[in-house]
Amino acid sequence: MRSKWRKAYEDLFGDLGREAPGNEDQHYHGEIQPIEFIEAQGFMGFHESQVIKYVCRHRKKGGVLDLQKSLWYLLRLIVLEEETHQQESASGSGAGDLAKR
Repeated sequence: MRSKWRKAYEDLFGDLGREAPGNEDQHYHGEIQPIEFIEAQGFMGFHESQVIKYVCRHRKKGGVLDLQKSLWYLLRLIVLEEETHQQESASGSGAGDLAKR
């Protein structure tokens, strides 16, 4: 099943759209492409989307290196979330426990 985005892209670029970066599906498999999942979530930050991308493709493309990249983005996200939580706590905004987010 083609996504609406892919159909629009192919309508605009014809056969060129099938060869465009991001359309090479050999290392992404399953019923939904990672980009389609990410878009379906509404707003998802860059770090979260990179974690999903690298985990989804590791078996067919980058192996352990892709898992390490995913972990790198996840650790950066954890640090950013901790910093945000600390700033909120210091400012008294009462945003609640980090685990509740």
